[in-house]
Amino acid sequence: FPLAMSREELYSRFVVFTKAMNESKKCLIVYLSAHNKEKKHIIHPYKVFVYNGSWFVLCWNETVNEFGYFKLNRIMSIEITEDLFVPLLKLN
Repeated sequence: FPLAMSREELYSRFVVFTKAMNESKKCLIVYLSAHNKEKKHIIHPYKVFVYNGSWFVLCWNETVNEFGYFKLNRIMSIEITEDLFVPLLKLN
């Protein structure tokens, strides 16, 4: 499948989320919705995965208080915060 972003950018986002997951730190993301609106979310990342050729991050979304996922290519920015989270589930 062709990537929706460069390999370098994909790898960079993967590294950021892996670091946040390993340290149980929250992330502030700016996400471009399907309606092309930028929205900020505080997330607790759990897993980065591929589904149907697209890369996603599975997370607890603190902003809306539910589990969900975000497409990596729609994330405009990622910032690891200093705030820790207690994992609600353990994924391998």
